[in-house]
Amino acid sequence: MQSPSKKVFSPVLFDKIKAVLEEVVRRWIDRERDVRLQRKARPSLGFSRFFSPASDVVLDGPTIGRSHVVAQVESKFILVRIDGMLVALDQHACDERVRVEALYRRWAASTHTVAVHIEIPVGVGEIEQFARFGAELSRWGIKCRVENEVVVIHEVLALVADKNAAFLQTGVLQFLDDLASKRKRGCAWSVDWWVATTEMPEMYHGAIRSQACREAIRFGKTLDKDSQRRLVADLALCRDPLHCAHGRPTCVPLIRWLNK
Repeated sequence: MQSPSKKVFSPVLFDKIKAVLEEVVRRWIDRERDVRLQRKARPSLGFSRFFSPASDVVLDGPTIGRSHVVAQVESKFILVRIDGMLVALDQHACDERVRVEALYRRWAASTHTVAVHIEIPVGVGEIEQFARFGAELSRWGIKCRVENEVVVIHEVLALVADKNAAFLQTGVLQFLDDLASKRKRGCAWSVDWWVATTEMPEMYHGAIRSQACREAIRFGKTLDKDSQRRLVADLALCRDPLHCAHGRPTCVPLIRWLNK
């Protein structure tokens, strides 16, 4: 698992996207060729006298914010025009990014906890660690007490209320180890949720990413133009609009007009 500031992006093959969009681009090129032939123009060399590859284009939020929606393709991708470029957006990845950031904003500052009862048999060293990092655990809604040689977790953040005891026990012990090894500080209060989540327990990161994925728009869902525009606009406002919750790209530049 990974925090937003320590992403390890998965390698991605764009064959599927290219296959779906190939027909759209081919039709545009054929139409341009037909017009050229009708005008008896001399055939041009290369990909097209109007288009060039856009693989070297670097996108960001403000650039995506200038998008003009062209069409939805096979209920999977949204084609948009940006400053003379044609860009394909993965509708699931885009919505997943929007949702994961909304969840991070919500839970980074949440104090909403639920009661649980999880007993963790521990040794003297671990008991000392629970006592040492009590404030850090509490900051993230993890409340515990020591009973003999057992640590009892009696509250956790409501985010993981539906998780089983094994998941919570593993997650709490992992967070404790991260604190002891100084991989996390735990108490990094910040007005910037993006900064605060770097200290979040990894089990919370996993729960947030999973929820965002489950609730995001799926492939196969048809979106009307207003929904497409709204999704693109929401994506443009994200802190990391270029990657889904799991690090995969949300958008791929396809072609650009040479006269732009």
